Amino acid sequence: MEKKTKRKAIIGVIVGIILLAIIILLLLKGCQSKEYEVTFDANGGNVVESIHVKENGQIKKPTDPTREGYEFIGWYYNGKLFDFSKKITKDMKLEARWSKALQDISIANMTLKVGQSDTIKVSLEPSDVTVELVYSSSDSSIVSIDQNGKVTAKKAGKVTITVKTKDGKHQASCEITVEEEKEEEANDTTASNKPSSNKNSSSNKPSSQQPSNPQPSNPQPVQDSYSIVIVKRITKLGTNFQNKLGVVNKNGSAFYDYTDIVINGNYFGPGEVMDSSIAPSYVTIMRGGTVLGTATVIWTEETV
Repeated sequence: MEKKTKRKAIIGVIVGIILLAIIILLLLKGCQSKEYEVTFDANGGNVVESIHVKENGQIKKPTDPTREGYEFIGWYYNGKLFDFSKKITKDMKLEARWSKALQDISIANMTLKVGQSDTIKVSLEPSDVTVELVYSSSDSSIVSIDQNGKVTAKKAGKVTITVKTKDGKHQASCEITVEEEKEEEANDTTASNKPSSNKNSSSNKPSSQQPSNPQPSNPQPVQDSYSIVIVKRITKLGTNFQNKLGVVNKNGSAFYDYTDIVINGNYFGPGEVMDSSIAPSYVTIMRGGTVLGTATVIWTEETV
């Protein structure tokens, strides 16, 4: 009887030890942090490996992916640019977004007279890409240029005008020749403004014959025609998440001599991104607070 009692006591101690060990293991497991996985969808770019991180941990931003013909915008989550200081509390999938990359840039040579001004004609490839340009003149005493590409001829000579993208990846140059106004042209202009001294000149006699194509006494100037490309940026699923201002065209040519686009009372600078809900048919173009005209919107789509 005594042996049975001892055996039961030993068994009870063993069972107690086992239960205590199980409780300790469960407590230790409960104290361990959960681990989550952050994956990356490069959307046509090179593969980016997933990252495992403990609960409430942070991940380091991976090296930007690359994609031929495109520039990387950033990593997005649920339609918003992801903040890499954010604590991770669940599995996540980040998506890369892209914009078309500039492939080439060119500008044409020009000839001006002293005192004349014009705007450099810049051609971009592709034409709907939006970039910030920086202009310079090899000799500002001959030709000066502002940062909207407007040149002013100051004296006779030749200069090289260079245009670069702000990141310095692309540039192009052209030659501007400035000529003095010819003396005979100036004399002709002066002579044409003087009244005739020949009283018997037939040109001073009234004519009873009316011209075959009479012209209006106050001809109206030809109005400039503007248009602007707005790129509708959509996801692969077709969701429009933002719009971006592209190139303004004046009379069919790229036009950079403007400072703001006004849409519903809001001002947007060249290349600026706007909310996707803004979808105008016409916009107002301004330069230094002065309205240049109304531009027709040409919509294009870009999947990013």
